[in-house]
Amino acid sequence: MDYKIAIAYIFAVIILYVIFWIFYKPLKRVMKVIVNSALGCAALIGLNYIGGWAGIKIGINLYTAVITGTLGVPGVGLIIFMQRIFA
Repeated sequence: MDYKIAIAYIFAVIILYVIFWIFYKPLKRVMKVIVNSALGCAALIGLNYIGGWAGIKIGINLYTAVITGTLGVPGVGLIIFMQRIFA
């Protein structure tokens, strides 16, 4: 094995390591928002299923899913409160 090829491999590994650490934190935050939004959407589906008997119906879209995913149960309360105020 030629020493130039070995140096190229070592340099490539170092570059990949640096790129990974540059993008790790932003990607971690983006993935957290995506997962929390999906959980918020699931919570809204469950609320619409159970809340249908009580007359509570919340539209499921990107905004309500992000609010619910970010704030959790208080986010659901906020959406219901805003719906009652502006409806």
